[in-house]
Amino acid sequence: MIRLIKDADDVLGNNVFACKIRSNMLSYGECPFMFTWAQNSDTYIQKFSNSLTISTGENTDYEELKSFINTIGFDTVFTDMTTAEKFGLNIIDGGTIMKLKDFVPTYFDTHTQIVYPEYKIIYKLLKMLEFPLPNYDMFLTDFSHRVRHNSARVVSDNTYTSVAFTAWEDKHSAVISAVAVTPQIRHTGQGSKVLQSLCHLLLKDKRDIYLYRRLDTLEEFYNKNGFYNVGLYV
Repeated sequence: MIRLIKDADDVLGNNVFACKIRSNMLSYGECPFMFTWAQNSDTYIQKFSNSLTISTGENTDYEELKSFINTIGFDTVFTDMTTAEKFGLNIIDGGTIMKLKDFVPTYFDTHTQIVYPEYKIIYKLLKMLEFPLPNYDMFLTDFSHRVRHNSARVVSDNTYTSVAFTAWEDKHSAVISAVAVTPQIRHTGQGSKVLQSLCHLLLKDKRDIYLYRRLDTLEEFYNKNGFYNVGLYV
């Protein structure tokens, strides 16, 4: 039976999707545009505006879940590839989920966490590197809100020529959503430096660390920094 839940601690499981759901609940609390449901001890659905995040597990009743999401309606879904295929979703985009397993810090003290990030500079860098982004106002509103509520963080060298940040954090895990380096300093180790600095901070907080990347991009770079493929997302 699917039931409405309001406490992030009620969301169990350790994966990218459960982390996003918990992080949203911690950041936004009870708000009129976000609802979270549990089907059982390892299956959760969250509707944020008109986008769904679905975390499934061994006990998922896919038939009931498919009927439920069709009832509540949605525009987009963020979930694992297996769930998307079971639901017959139209898969437009996706990629690989990676998890940090072998962290060998080499550069971890070269970059620092930025308490008050320069969001416009970060946005321009990501835009220049063709990251998929909403408009700036939407980016600023959501990202700054998460940073203020300690469910996202930014690490940089203070010049913003290399930046890494998390999209979602909770007390169990964190999801890195971007590592960005200006073209002028690529292949100089700056990407590894900023990534390792972020991972070092997260490991001090005893979090499992995930990231998601597009297919066929930067796998060797992330492997070199201790990340390995653990699944697919859409």
